[in-house]
Amino acid sequence: MVGHSHGGNVAIMVANLLGEEDIRVETLVTIATPVRGYQLNQEVGQHLHAYNDRDSVQVNGGSIWLLGKARRTFSAAANVKIEVDKKYDNIEAHSAMHSNVEIWKEHIQPLLAYFYVKH
Repeated sequence: MVGHSHGGNVAIMVANLLGEEDIRVETLVTIATPVRGYQLNQEVGQHLHAYNDRDSVQVNGGSIWLLGKARRTFSAAANVKIEVDKKYDNIEAHSAMHSNVEIWKEHIQPLLAYFYVKH
């Protein structure tokens, strides 16, 4: 299951709901997801999270700045820092994470391959 930005939070909610029905999500990939209140309450096979330090949208939680800054990383995920080209400004650095899969795919694929070979 893959989700970008708040779609990552929706994916977390779905993984939690599926877990309550004894359906385990094998792989959850969140991309540039604002990290605040949405957390996994159910076990998943692996949670990979891709983020970049140039992304101002992620830490502002989209436009919900009244809630304060969001974090970039999840405590229980394999957090993967992606270096984006300096041509992307703060907002474009967020959008680039979903509009150009190649930015993060090369970093995530080896982790996926390792997990599935191991299991």
